[in-house]
This record gives sequence, C-alpha cells and structure tokens, in this order.
Amino acid sequence: MFLVPAYAVVVAAPSGPDQGCPSPHQITDALMARIPAVVVSGSEASNPGVLKLAVSGGSGSDPLRIEMTDQGGEARLYRNLTVSERGRGDCTALAETVALIVDRFLHDLGYEAPTTLPAPLPAADANLSRGPPPVPSGALRFDLFAGGAWRPGSSDDSDFELGLGLGLERGVAGRRFAATFTGGTSGTGTVTALDGSTATLHRMPFRIGLWIPIVAGPGQLEPGVRAGVDWVFLRLEPAPTGGIPRTGTFISYRVELALCYRVNMSRRFFARIGGAVGTGTGYDWTGPGHLFTEPTSYIKSGLELGFSFQ
Repeated sequence: MFLVPAYAVVVAAPSGPDQGCPSPHQITDALMARIPAVVVSGSEASNPGVLKLAVSGGSGSDPLRIEMTDQGGEARLYRNLTVSERGRGDCTALAETVALIVDRFLHDLGYEAPTTLPAPLPAADANLSRGPPPVPSGALRFDLFAGGAWRPGSSDDSDFELGLGLGLERGVAGRRFAATFTGGTSGTGTVTALDGSTATLHRMPFRIGLWIPIVAGPGQLEPGVRAGVDWVFLRLEPAPTGGIPRTGTFISYRVELALCYRVNMSRRFFARIGGAVGTGTGYDWTGPGHLFTEPTSYIKSGLELGFSFQ
C-alpha cells in the first residue's frame, strides 16, 4: 500500500516526441482536464516527490501499458489496457482512459478534485502549477476513532485513558471546522490505608471538542478546545468505622486547550497524535491514613487511530 497523503502526490505527465496514440500532448491535456492541481510537466519528473507517468504499447496486438514510478524507480501503478480494433484510432478517448485510471488511483489515496477546476493550461510543457488541491468547502466528513492518552492521575498514581470518539468536519464560509465527542475509561488507582483497608479510584472522562483543521506538510494541524467532565468513582474496602463512606462519586468539570496533528494513511484510515493542557475543578477524598487528590491543572498526550466516511 502506498502510504502517502493524496495531496502530497504530484504526477509528471509523459514527455518526449509528440507521437503515438495517445500522444504525450493528448495524455497531458486529459490529465489537466481531470486533476490539474497535481500535474506537472514531464521536465519535472526528477524532482523529489514526483511520480513519473509513462504510457507505451497499444500498437498491433500489444496492450496499452500504463505505469507510474516513484523516485526510486518502484512501480506504484501498473495497468495493461487491452485496446479493441475499434478503439485503436481514437487517441483522444485512449488519453481520457489513461487520465481516468490515474484519477481513480489518486482517489483511492484520498484525493478529491476541487469543486471548481482551474482552466487547463495551453501547452503540455508549460510551467504547470502544483500543490494540494483546495478542500471543497461544503464537503461533510464523519470520523470514527479510538485511542489512548496518558496524564497525571491521583497523587499516588499516573493515569492512562482508553476511549472511543465520533467526529465530523465541514466547510463553512471557506474554512474547515470540526467537532468531536469522546468518552472513555481510565486505569484504576489503588492506595492501601494504615488500617489495612484498600481505596481505589476509577475515572470516566467525557469531552466535546471544537477544532480548526489547517493543512500543514503531509497532514493537518488541528488546534482546538475540549470541554466536559470526569466522572470519578471511589471505593474503600473493607468499610472503615468513623463515618467514612464506603463509596463516593464525584463530578469534576474540565476544559482543555489541545493541539493535534492528523495524517491520512489511506483514503479511509488516519492517525492523530496530540497533547493538551487542562484545568477544572479538583477533588480529594480522605480516609484513615490515605488521601486521593485530583489536580486542578494537568497535561496529557495521546494517539488516536480511526476511519473517515464521506
């Protein structure tokens, strides 16, 4: 699998004498009509990060061979297209077929054409522009993801969270915005009191997040804010004397400033790393010879893996 984000892929159109059926000029015109934002002239095929497109064969009984290779010469796309006798003379149609195959290959990597395509440039060897295509402003995407995060827990333990989340992203007024809802569970902290009893703490975090995705390098930065609660359960076994409760439940309100970085590993699959600084209402619970304390401020970091649906 070619694990490179689609907007980082640039395709070099075929170059050389304007001969053959289809000719390099016809193939370039067809590519520019479909995916102009990621096409460069054949003279730029040696530049870093460019995939070189080569088309050969198609005469006599030979199939039309379509190949895209990376900088190391490894084939990333290879197709043999059988050409019927009726279609051998229609070079324009064959060029459009080549462009369609390349378009579908990029589509499988996650590339989506802009809603408004720029006008094709007049010549195949002109100084063609390149770069990531603009994201369609109105496209709606749903995410389903899971992950883990580490943060300081009680005064006696560190805390590891596991969680699931739902997200959506949509363009509004020319900018992308995203929202997430996550819920999870933490590890259980344990403290032994002086009288031999055992106190345990278990936390369930729930968050709603608002984000502003920004394209950066091979992925996108996602600065945002999360707000929610930590639902905390405390238990003391065996039950002590002196009016100390056997169990306790607390709600701690939390707000977090977060910064994440997301990379699309394929059309559907993505990975996201990030960190956050949080604050909110703390709590403590005192029993005979022990003390659980949840800090009012903390930092956390984590990794999420997920799938996107459009």
